[in-house]
Amino acid sequence: MIKANWGLLIVIFFVFIGCSKSFDEKVANRIEESCGSQDTSKCLVDINELTDFDWDSLYVFGGLMTVAELNRALGFECNCDHLPDNYYRLVFTKGKSIVYESQYYGLDGKVQFRPVEMNAEIKFSRGQSKFFVTKKSNTLTTSSFYDLYPVERSMGEK
Repeated sequence: MIKANWGLLIVIFFVFIGCSKSFDEKVANRIEESCGSQDTSKCLVDINELTDFDWDSLYVFGGLMTVAELNRALGFECNCDHLPDNYYRLVFTKGKSIVYESQYYGLDGKVQFRPVEMNAEIKFSRGQSKFFVTKKSNTLTTSSFYDLYPVERSMGEK
């Protein structure tokens, strides 16, 4: 009887782990629900509507980054792992602490956040939580992904 209960707990654990979505999947699902098959050039997505936690900045890190580089970009010690090559990490902060993070493999990613300015670090304030959406074809697979461009282009809080 006890062995059967442990087996059931293990199955439930893996079901819950398998059901959790990365944040980029949540964003893509919202885009598909809100915009459907319409022209995505008229589509907007608000990240605030997808977060159930308080945050003031969203950082988007891509590619190979050391812990020291992550700490420097965040402006505080993050106590996090390095970012492997070809991965993206979305980090939401409140003050000098991480309140949420999600990491995904770049080629499987559903969304790409674009910087406010060319060659700028990809960081958005809560006031920049609304994004224009552009749907693009993935040239390496048969799927597509969404580019997100901030509606509010200034770096200041709104």
